[in-house]
Amino acid sequence: MSTPGDIYQPLSNLRREIRLLHISPKRKNTGPIQCHLSTASLDDKPVYEALSYVWGDLRITKSIELCGRLFRVRKNLWTALKAIHLSDTSRTIWVDAVCINQNHKNECSQQVSLMGEVYRGAEKVIAWLGDDTDDVGHAFDVIKAMSDFPDLHFDDRVSPHHDLTVLESESIESLVRFLDRDWWKRVWTFQEMALASRFEIRCGRRTLKGEKLAAAHENFWSHNTCCYSAFSGEYPGHPIADLDKHFSPLNRMYQYANMTDDLVFPSIMATFRQRQCTKAQDKIYGYLGLAFGRFRSFVEPDYTKDPGVVFEETALKIMEKIGSLGPFSLLEGPKSQDIVCPSWVPTWEEFEDDFLFEAHYLRFSWLISFNACRKKPLDMSLLSQGKLKVRGVIVDRIASDARVPPHHPIKHQTEIYDQWRALAQCTNAPYLDQTSTREEAFWLTLLNGSLHEGRRQFPEPDNGEAASFSNEIDETTRALEDLSGSAAEDETILPVHGSAGTPPPPEEVDSRLWHSWWTFMHSPSDFLDPEGLQFNTCVTAATVNRKFFVTEKGWMGTGPPTAGPNDLVVVLNGGLAPYVLRPTESKMRHAGTTYSEFTTLGDCYVHGIMYGEAMDRLDAGVYKEREFVLV
Repeated sequence: MSTPGDIYQPLSNLRREIRLLHISPKRKNTGPIQCHLSTASLDDKPVYEALSYVWGDLRITKSIELCGRLFRVRKNLWTALKAIHLSDTSRTIWVDAVCINQNHKNECSQQVSLMGEVYRGAEKVIAWLGDDTDDVGHAFDVIKAMSDFPDLHFDDRVSPHHDLTVLESESIESLVRFLDRDWWKRVWTFQEMALASRFEIRCGRRTLKGEKLAAAHENFWSHNTCCYSAFSGEYPGHPIADLDKHFSPLNRMYQYANMTDDLVFPSIMATFRQRQCTKAQDKIYGYLGLAFGRFRSFVEPDYTKDPGVVFEETALKIMEKIGSLGPFSLLEGPKSQDIVCPSWVPTWEEFEDDFLFEAHYLRFSWLISFNACRKKPLDMSLLSQGKLKVRGVIVDRIASDARVPPHHPIKHQTEIYDQWRALAQCTNAPYLDQTSTREEAFWLTLLNGSLHEGRRQFPEPDNGEAASFSNEIDETTRALEDLSGSAAEDETILPVHGSAGTPPPPEEVDSRLWHSWWTFMHSPSDFLDPEGLQFNTCVTAATVNRKFFVTEKGWMGTGPPTAGPNDLVVVLNGGLAPYVLRPTESKMRHAGTTYSEFTTLGDCYVHGIMYGEAMDRLDAGVYKEREFVLV
């Protein structure tokens, strides 16, 4: 068995060299697949194809013959090479596991920086999704029917409709299994598809052209209201009713694939956070081929650095380039004990379930309508690794909090909302010095503002009919998925300094909706009309995995689930939302000044300070600007 040193010769960074794998024609006798490597400069525009695939289980390997020596590759790659192996001619392909010396971290770093150009320059990208199992043929037939006959309906009660063989449950279930394969869930595969000039999907010997998939995707959404939503309302157990859930990730891929705005990169990182990778750093490196404008080459891949260092450097550079503390709103979610980094740095780990992520993603996309710092410029400096100095004002200290509401069932959510309402002391008394009452402030806090803005224009309920207690959770989940999918249409989801919104007029949210929704939550036999469903979905998005709190002076808000009494609510320069900081007992001395240190818990919604009111109080001398060192 060969070692990498026997096969790999150094590549020239200056010439932007890569290796290409040449697969020899099939041999009559059985034996390992024969391959050899060559070196090429990207500047010379070599002709090759590129493989996009999932690495698979590292414990299961097979042998190929590489440059005359046996070479072990993982089984999924071996299966792919065997499937694309030509009978009468050689095939030239780029595949990362073989063309990059995986035992050489410096080479890996250098080659990863070129991967965007590798896939962009390939004659064709072949996406290997695995063997021809799970009735892939049926799935491909459905996709081709959706592509070739855009006017045909999936509801056989509507004319004209697809052939019944396409509509049968077995065919739709095969499509669902196809869209649930691991390839759709990995970090690297999105970039590899998005950059391809020609794209082809392979499952065993079966082939599906990328244009067919793209057309099927487009036609699916054109039938979403008239076909698929009707099924979800009337036949919730039918596989057609769940197709939108499986097409939503594909929808995001297509929406972002053709964007070239220079702010797309950080938005991609937030949008595709649930995608998986083996190396933590690849949550950054795996999207660098889609970084344009000010983000082009803003991070150089370096696998010799610990993931925490990579995440910290990336967060700093993003904040510098957008002039905003936007990444502070991405702190929500799990943090692995294996990744050591400051509290103010997102680690991009996946949420434990998609429902939590969809709600988080929606709240993040809403940031652009807030303006807590009143467009005061970002003022930050790194005092030492992990210690970030920022400026802003302390609004107040949290005095009391209430539990985080569960996902479901509604009766348990209602119990928590009752606790929140009691803590808010909902009456017709004025809310601090605001024009609203405490009751109005409470339900506006549940909404994180109002429903009037375009960011909260939820899709109409499935068939326009009233929804009952029994299907409300399904409706809410579906609306979260639909709205978070539509949020990707905005190319600048990550807020840039100076792009913040203005306060909505208070009359835009009808208190009738609040009372209707509150009655519904306490009376399972009642119904919600379409507007009530929109209200309910918005409340869910704004409150899931969030904790309600009241400060010492009476401000009410929702924030990170870890927030609690004695934590500080602050507004920081360059921050579109307020944040919750936790004082520590530590101090640091820098350049003759002693600073208190704080951990960052995340952003929050505090009714009455989302549009620069705290900065008005600073100007009036009520608040005093100070410096915070975040650790």
